[in-house]
Amino acid sequence: MTLAEDILDWLDIVDVIGRYMALQRAWSNYKWLCPFHGEKTPSFVVSPQKQIFKCFWCGEWWDAITFVKKIDNVDFIDAAKILAKDAGVDMSKFENVVFDKKEEERKDRLKRLNSVVTKYFTQQLKNSPEAIDYLKNKRKLSPEIVKKFSIWYAPDSYYDILQFLKKQWYKDDELQQWSLAKRSHSSEQYAFFRNRIIFPIRDHMGNVIWFGWRAMKDDQQPKYVNTTDTTVYDKSHVLYGLNFVKKGIKKHDFVAVVEWYMDVIAMSRLGYDNAVATCWTSLTDGHFKLLKRYTEHVYLLFDQDKAWFEATKRALKVAYKYDVFPAVLVLPEWDFKDLDDAANAFQNIKADTDGVSVVDTMIENKIDGLSYVMDKLMTTYDLTSPVDKKRLLDEIMSILVFVTNVAIQDHYLHVVSEKLSMSKQVLEAQLKQYIRKEWRLLRREMSKMQADNEADYKPDAEMLLVSLLRSTSTLSGKTQESFESLVWFIKKISSHMTEWLLYQRSHDQLDMSQVAELEQLRLRWESELESYDSDETKLLFIFKTIRQELQRYLQYVLKYWTLTQEEKMQLLQENKDLPLLLWS
Repeated sequence: MTLAEDILDWLDIVDVIGRYMALQRAWSNYKWLCPFHGEKTPSFVVSPQKQIFKCFWCGEWWDAITFVKKIDNVDFIDAAKILAKDAGVDMSKFENVVFDKKEEERKDRLKRLNSVVTKYFTQQLKNSPEAIDYLKNKRKLSPEIVKKFSIWYAPDSYYDILQFLKKQWYKDDELQQWSLAKRSHSSEQYAFFRNRIIFPIRDHMGNVIWFGWRAMKDDQQPKYVNTTDTTVYDKSHVLYGLNFVKKGIKKHDFVAVVEWYMDVIAMSRLGYDNAVATCWTSLTDGHFKLLKRYTEHVYLLFDQDKAWFEATKRALKVAYKYDVFPAVLVLPEWDFKDLDDAANAFQNIKADTDGVSVVDTMIENKIDGLSYVMDKLMTTYDLTSPVDKKRLLDEIMSILVFVTNVAIQDHYLHVVSEKLSMSKQVLEAQLKQYIRKEWRLLRREMSKMQADNEADYKPDAEMLLVSLLRSTSTLSGKTQESFESLVWFIKKISSHMTEWLLYQRSHDQLDMSQVAELEQLRLRWESELESYDSDETKLLFIFKTIRQELQRYLQYVLKYWTLTQEEKMQLLQENKDLPLLLWS
């Protein structure tokens, strides 16, 4: 999350602007005389839903930080400082950050472009009987649902939107860079979105940051498309629908992760406004970090095909790293092919009666994620065959190795023991072997790196290692001992290095700029660690973040530094024991 997002997420724009102006209620919005130009009739409107302001006379608009910038005549960072205290954001973390003014302006311009395109696509839907008919009769969506989820339409025109945007002073290269335009083989520019239903993709604050679209006709290919990542849209950190369902997640204390946009809408039609969808990507670390801000109860609801079974396994591996233990929801064995089909069947039934029973039934019969995977795998393997049993165990252990919570790990070992009729002691020994195996795979990957290639040198990554030598750990018990072992191993390696920051740090040779950068990084580390509930997960996060750099430097020392055979063997043995100590 950026500094601006961190601040805006905790502030209400009405409260911010209300300190400067006597805002008056105007239906769902607020209004007053614009402070940026003289007027006698209020044209200045503040939207609490969209968290933006706009003057309909002079055209000034955007978010709370932009308002403070303009009203107090300060730059971005000073406006952020003014608002940071109320938002509970520690600005000391950012004191040494050098802000790229051009990049900030570029991001702001892109966000404004998305808002301009919003108006265009909204109007195009109103002007298209074909698109309205498709949404109403083919997709069974009411006007209220279409409005709620801001579903739009891109007309069947190669040039209209380009002409519209150029009148708004956007350039050809900008439109291509942001995937709104393409060029033909003859270098002619044309619109990327044509004759498609548009689903705006919003960040968790509700700002439109990009678009996905769906074909209306079966013969239109491709059927689904998302635009590419940009400086404001990174699909590994965005969940469709989150801005709509934050209150619903808190109300129900769970979030359902579904397959695509229409499934989010279908859950809403069935009475549950607490579903999100990934933007056509697997669930990532960024997604789970985002979800943990709202709930630790995650339910996965995917199609029951092979592709999404693999997606479920991948999701469990990522979730377990963050002490999130998802359950799986399975559509009841009624005459429904998917959630959208279920919502269509219940469209004329009140949400507080039979309509909700579809989701209620799934929740009542939810299955723990690992148990679900095991049950599925047990139907595909011959458990009387020792070879098949080993293969099944390989798949289970490849997931279980990511469980860092000791109590949960013990529970799952009992579950696997019962299902496979195997001794828990044998499984514990097997799990340790898998931990060693994962470590060996990592070491093989690291051995391929050219440790002596100066072009590969990454000071920012190395600073993560250096910062641990400077940090005061707040870990306790055995976890503190493991942390100290990790720091000791870093010091052991750094004592042999002569060129890079590890050696400089160990000999107190860092200059003032390096010390300042190091202090900034330490604060970022501590802020990141605050989001983890247990010492074990904090330590695992530290280790997984630095281990590639750690191995890179170890390879360098072993290859280029003059060590006795005994010293080399000692380093290798300590390196081998370190992950077992950390993950035990």
